[in-house]
Amino acid sequence: MSDFDINNYLTKNYLVILEELNNKNKFLNFIYYINTNFKKIKISKLELLIKIILNKILYYEGNLKNKEFKNFYDNIDDEENKELLDNFIDYYDNLDILKKNYYLILFIIVSSFKEKYNYLKLDFSKRLDNKSLDNLGNLIENDIFRYYNSFFDLNLNRAFFKRIKECKDSNVMIIYTNEIISRLIGLRELFSLELLEILEVKKITISEFYELEYLERVNYFLNFYNKTNNLFKIFFKITNFIKKFLLKINDLIEISQLDYLDSLTDSDDINPGLFCILDEEEINQVINLSNDDDEHVDTPYYNITNLFIKSEVNNNEESFGDSNSSSESDGET
Repeated sequence: MSDFDINNYLTKNYLVILEELNNKNKFLNFIYYINTNFKKIKISKLELLIKIILNKILYYEGNLKNKEFKNFYDNIDDEENKELLDNFIDYYDNLDILKKNYYLILFIIVSSFKEKYNYLKLDFSKRLDNKSLDNLGNLIENDIFRYYNSFFDLNLNRAFFKRIKECKDSNVMIIYTNEIISRLIGLRELFSLELLEILEVKKITISEFYELEYLERVNYFLNFYNKTNNLFKIFFKITNFIKKFLLKINDLIEISQLDYLDSLTDSDDINPGLFCILDEEEINQVINLSNDDDEHVDTPYYNITNLFIKSEVNNNEESFGDSNSSSESDGET
């Protein structure tokens, strides 16, 4: 890459650059070149370069083991771009914690319902890609959770709970008791005894259940629901947190071609590749903008990643799980 000019390279359309770096080895070589020739990089192009690198780290889901990322972090010394990296690290650390919790709860739910749904018989020893995880999340919300709720008639606005709780007729109580037992047996076929113990659901035999007062039977059934429903509550809560952090990250590393217009047009020749998404009138407007005396103001940005260094995760209302995670700066995330 002796003839490679990073400043000229960054005048290309950023979408083209991102696509070219979809090859992992090429991306790692790119980082090495950046570090080796860091002093040649113009400060006006540095933020764009950082965002391109962060986009690719997100693309590879942090599955990159290379000390050059730590070296790149150390090369950044201006306050604004350092803040960009630090914020990225903070967000990504939180996202990493969330994903570990997500995998755990996903494994528990899938293990419980895989005999009911053949498509849940997955090999969790292999890493699932984002598309597979999204599909699983949709199946849990639209199929599995609905099926689970059917044991409690929650799809009918708690009608069964209301009926059994307000029942006063002793003969009907017997009918409801048998119905509750039938549903508990069906639920027991889904949830293992080990899982029920973890969820602190009291184990009870059918004969012991019959010995309970009627309201105690009803309360046991309600308690069974509350304990097992926590699995889904946690799952949906983690899912929402992941979406929030992904949104924060995507906002942080979003690249708008016009935001870097001054940087991209600082040579005598306008790179036509820059304007591949603009029509002729818009191109003329952009060229006129680039000739203005007023300095273009870049949009604010923040940052994320384990690959550079591991910072303490801030304790804030958006975090979920253990905030004291740590990892090697040149390790795999």
